[in-house]
Amino acid sequence: MAQRTDLDLDLDLEERRRLLDEWVATRRQIAALEAKSYALLVERISVHDADVSESPRHRDAIYRSMIAEYSAAGHIPKGSVEYAFTDARTLTRALPAVHATFAAGAITARHVREIVRASEIVDDAIRDGRVEPATMSLYETAVLVVAEQDTAQRTKIHARQVAAALVGETVVERQRRFAAERCVTVKSVDDGLAVLTAILPEWVAVAISDRLTRMARHIAHPRRTGADPRVTRRRLRERTPPLRSLPRRPPVRRLLRGRSDRCRRHLRHRSARRPDRPADRSGESRPRAPFRRYPHVLSLIHI
Repeated sequence: MAQRTDLDLDLDLEERRRLLDEWVATRRQIAALEAKSYALLVERISVHDADVSESPRHRDAIYRSMIAEYSAAGHIPKGSVEYAFTDARTLTRALPAVHATFAAGAITARHVREIVRASEIVDDAIRDGRVEPATMSLYETAVLVVAEQDTAQRTKIHARQVAAALVGETVVERQRRFAAERCVTVKSVDDGLAVLTAILPEWVAVAISDRLTRMARHIAHPRRTGADPRVTRRRLRERTPPLRSLPRRPPVRRLLRGRSDRCRRHLRHRSARRPDRPADRSGESRPRAPFRRYPHVLSLIHI
């Protein structure tokens, strides 16, 4: 195998740098095009406002029609389209510095989304008269320092901290505001599965994750976790109710009791084909108590 010379290594490094530089330039072009799409959304908002001024009674219908039109044309969910219109309006009207940076391709659409969302804290404070309108410019300057050099997630954290510091929001007020954002959503996926998303306090989420992990380990690998199988079986028996507490009549018999004679004859016919079952006082064979062979099913039901 031939050894690579210094010239080959230099060419290899140059090729890697060229690919990296082209990738960065392409990402900047994509960001600039997304900024242009935001400008087009702002122009569409102007058309929407003109339509609403002509027909104020049909304000909701005009808005829903606009959202549905862009959602169908762009193959985007309606909720995402609504967020895009809101972000575009706020970006062009309240955040000119962020808009210019976005148009230059220095930040991505995700950065813009997080900056716009956090700016609502400053905007509410300006409307209430707690801070001066010039505070928004300070917010832009402080946030862009991190947004141009870091990821969107870190920009989100930094933007919220900057907004809270500029408006003089205390820790208690921040906790109350974040508590109002708690929610639980379920998104269906294929094969009968779903994605459960919960926005909770951090200590609650960590406790839930730890409890679920411990339960899964005990169920899947009781010996690896150091759990005694005999103790596990004893706890399972303690959770399992005695058979005498179960209903003497099975659910099917209870549902069919008092119905037509045809149902009664059907039950007698099924019982007659199983002579190993004991007969009750009425002469009909009584099925065995349910879940006799599977007590762990009852334990799961009664947990």
